[in-house]
Amino acid sequence: MPHAQKSSLAALALAGSLVLGGCAATPLLLDPEGTTLAGRLAGPKPVAGVAAPPAPSAAASVAKSEIPAAKPAAVQAGGTLALARALRDKGDRAKALLELERARAEKPKDRDLAREAGIVALELGQLDKARKALEAALDPVKPDWHTVSALGTAHATGGNQREAQAHFKQALAIKPDHQPTLNNLALSYALDGNLAEAEKTLKSAAATGQSTAQIQENLALVLALSGKFADAEKIAAGVMPKDKAKANMVYVRSLTQQGS
Repeated sequence: MPHAQKSSLAALALAGSLVLGGCAATPLLLDPEGTTLAGRLAGPKPVAGVAAPPAPSAAASVAKSEIPAAKPAAVQAGGTLALARALRDKGDRAKALLELERARAEKPKDRDLAREAGIVALELGQLDKARKALEAALDPVKPDWHTVSALGTAHATGGNQREAQAHFKQALAIKPDHQPTLNNLALSYALDGNLAEAEKTLKSAAATGQSTAQIQENLALVLALSGKFADAEKIAAGVMPKDKAKANMVYVRSLTQQGS
């Protein structure tokens, strides 16, 4: 199958409403550290235990006057970062970003504020703003792997897979075998049409000894996109009901038939 068709099929499978797992989850992981691909390609994914963030359209309509005048106790404990994280924990990411942007206007060289603003913007789907903030947060002498990986996420979500892969690899060089980063590197390969590297990377993630159901689901998806349906269904059946595993294989098979 030509490279362009592989990329198109991978994008359909990864961005579509049906994801291996048979639920509203997405194969693009987002961990609480904010270092991985920010939700599904069509929008942000909530962190487990945290309310879903508002859609970008809603975030754009939030006026500054909506920021409560009375600051929560978290501000007294840790300033703007603490306030932003408290708002983020409540799901008020748009308000968190406004607070961070206000603080950055006063402290434009503060890398911690830039990194937090970049991650929140990424969760809101504001990719250009996220990239600029994360680039400002990078320390060229001693780069932080969280920031590098988050920047890879921004590029991957925006469709620039080559840049995304370079950043994920850099993050892995700093923090080897980090499973969410390996996962996202693999998905970036898949979106780039390189299913062989995607499979190899997901198997490497699974071999870390801490393999999650999400990793197994993504591996099943990549195997199915490669036409290895028997192997894919076997892996999927190990992490979800067999009827859902079979239904997902039927869905991906239909995609590959369309692309053939």
